[in-house]
Amino acid sequence: MRPDPVRSQISSETGFASEPGATIAVERLEAFLRQLSHDVRNDLNAMDLLTSYVEDLQPEGNVREALSQLHDSVRYGSQRMQRLSKAVQVCDPDWIPYPSDLLFEDVRARYKLDRPEVFERTNWERLGARVVVAVDPGLVMEALLELLDNALGFSPSGTNVRVFVESQEHGVLWRIEQVADKCPEDISQWGRRPLESTRSSRYGLGLFRVRRIVEAHNANLEFFHQADVRLLVTEVWFGGSLR
Repeated sequence: MRPDPVRSQISSETGFASEPGATIAVERLEAFLRQLSHDVRNDLNAMDLLTSYVEDLQPEGNVREALSQLHDSVRYGSQRMQRLSKAVQVCDPDWIPYPSDLLFEDVRARYKLDRPEVFERTNWERLGARVVVAVDPGLVMEALLELLDNALGFSPSGTNVRVFVESQEHGVLWRIEQVADKCPEDISQWGRRPLESTRSSRYGLGLFRVRRIVEAHNANLEFFHQADVRLLVTEVWFGGSLR
């Protein structure tokens, strides 16, 4: 059977294929573009409304506050497009030695700053002596924060997510545990197919980006579901310690 030229073109031109021969169904690309156009249109509508408000303000109106809101809308729309652009780029790590305890504290502090509304639902624990691993701090931070967001997004409201980091002889293991009543049958495929999401209003690129970052670090990402205890576990192993 001859290959579908549309699928082949999408695979080669976007760089979405995560493995040789991988393709993207046209329906998934259409859904992605619909969601993207919907979000961008909302951003532009918000900017339009704020601009109209500024134009209609009386002399005593708070023009500075309205302009500040307009700037926030513009920044948000710009950041959204930047995140999408980055999500489909090939990772090129800039390696530096990074102590395991410092990475642990940096990720926790960053998550508390970026997600104060859900940080209280996270429990953090670190074991083992300091281990130094060569990583790209920005990329690793991005991947771990996405995995945390994913865990909190899929766990029932009111439950906690446990972040457990263990330094071992030849690397560092990050383990994220969440309550999960159910999950897809083949969780080993999570993130391997881009533009595929089980949540509405999502692009299906978060875990795809995480896998690319993990693979660029020669690291390992695994998901385990223990149905009997309603537990879903995410593990990331960074090997090659320098100590």
